[in-house]
Amino acid sequence: MLPNELAQLESVLDWRTETRQRAAERATALLSLADNDLSAAIRDTPDEKLLSVLEYLLDAAHRELDREPRRARWYTELVLAHVDRVRVPAGAEPFIELLHAQAWTERANALHITGELDEALIATQRGIGALGANPAYALERADLELLEAHVHHDQGDRDTALTRIRASVAQFQAHGDIRRALRARTTEAGLLYELRRYGEAEQIFLAMYEEAERTHDAETRARNANNLGHCAIQRGDEAAARAYFTAAMIGFDALRMEAERQRALWGFARILAKNGQVPEAIAQLNAVQAEFLDRDIVLDAALVSLAIVELLLTVDRVALLPSVCADLVTTFANAGMKENALRAFAYLQERASTRAVTSDEVQRVRRFVHALADDPMAVFAA
Repeated sequence: MLPNELAQLESVLDWRTETRQRAAERATALLSLADNDLSAAIRDTPDEKLLSVLEYLLDAAHRELDREPRRARWYTELVLAHVDRVRVPAGAEPFIELLHAQAWTERANALHITGELDEALIATQRGIGALGANPAYALERADLELLEAHVHHDQGDRDTALTRIRASVAQFQAHGDIRRALRARTTEAGLLYELRRYGEAEQIFLAMYEEAERTHDAETRARNANNLGHCAIQRGDEAAARAYFTAAMIGFDALRMEAERQRALWGFARILAKNGQVPEAIAQLNAVQAEFLDRDIVLDAALVSLAIVELLLTVDRVALLPSVCADLVTTFANAGMKENALRAFAYLQERASTRAVTSDEVQRVRRFVHALADDPMAVFAA
């Protein structure tokens, strides 16, 4: 490196340290502001001081993903509204490229959690575009490809999802990033579970769980404990399922991952139901549904409700179905679900009113609700 290039690099690093220190001092005060005041504070921040402030806002968005995804989405809107104003010294331009990519990444994360899948897919592609073909950004690009895989999976495009997952795993392994490779392989196992290839999925989940323990990756360990709990239910090992779900809940509580905690509670409800503790299982599922609704994770809440209907059918409690299915329509109308989706629940309500609803019909509604993630305007055919 030439002397002038070295001097420029040292200048950029000094600037970076200084701006991050200033932003850190302001971050707590900014995030404690009311929404309108926060918007005004960002707007009034000088362009040359904006980079680190927006970075801290994106960090806050990431922390909110499992607690308040709607707030995370709003933070990303704020950042994207101001990102083009950022000004940096000569030689520091890569920080702007990374800021763009991070903004689209957190935007995609929030949209994915709230079920806005088409918009989430666009956001991942915008993030990949912001990174371009620069090999220095290979890991960031692989992160976005993994997120894109999640979205494709939720849209029902499993082939594309698997391709994206394996591409990201290869990139993480090539760069020696074991933590990211673990999480990508966990996603691969999740896809295999969805395909009911439970044995293959469990082998990967177990390998990832053990590796996460070895590397002290608490989040990956908790997620895989939850996954292993569901696999244990599939092979009839209730003791193992309870142990894994307990480990998952402890981990999620420590990490304050409230939405993921609900998925572990969903697993405990499955155990209760298998043991004939139907009222307790339904109470547990109702609590999970309420938590998802409170966090605006509406499609998952709907799937929990359908799990309750299926449970009642399985244990021949059909007398309860009319009121439960009527509550479905009211609950999800109040949650803002669109008319086309409500028709599916109205169909179940009508069938339940004569106690004629069948498990196959509930499964058909379940498949329709899954499809809404890909096509929110789909019409249910009664």
